[in-house]
Amino acid sequence: LVSEGFAVAGINYRLLDQASWPSQINDCYEAVRWIRRNADRYQLNADRVVAWGGSAGGHLAALMGTRVCPDPETTSSRVQAVIDWYGPTDLLTMPPNVVTETRSLEQVSKSNGARLLGAAVMTVPELAKDASALYQVSADDCPVLIMHGDQDKGVPIEQSIRFHDAL
Repeated sequence: LVSEGFAVAGINYRLLDQASWPSQINDCYEAVRWIRRNADRYQLNADRVVAWGGSAGGHLAALMGTRVCPDPETTSSRVQAVIDWYGPTDLLTMPPNVVTETRSLEQVSKSNGARLLGAAVMTVPELAKDASALYQVSADDCPVLIMHGDQDKGVPIEQSIRFHDAL
């Protein structure tokens, strides 16, 4: 990408064993603000920031394009486009978060979704929606490119199809 004239910044965000929601998205917001505050120093175009990620990174990238930072900002964290590679977009329907005949509440309570939210996802639906790009979609969202394989065993392709339809 650099050889094609794009600047690339790899960001760090706190993982599940370090912090719970919304720390991860707040870290992403701060990364975009940092890029904008340092754009002149690194000769970047602060008006053209794209969020790109795969899986958990895709989850956060999709949220960067749909979820508005609820805190007052002096420097915007909004991105102008998103590239979402197979990111979960609805934590309420991710299979590890749903009790079924083969998955108990105890198992669901240990899922990554539960670790992220601090409780079984189904028990905190409003928090789960806050952490799910599908429920954050609005008319003023930036363009989103979704890439998702139909054989993905980790994140069902239906997550991306429903997100696409909502967008």
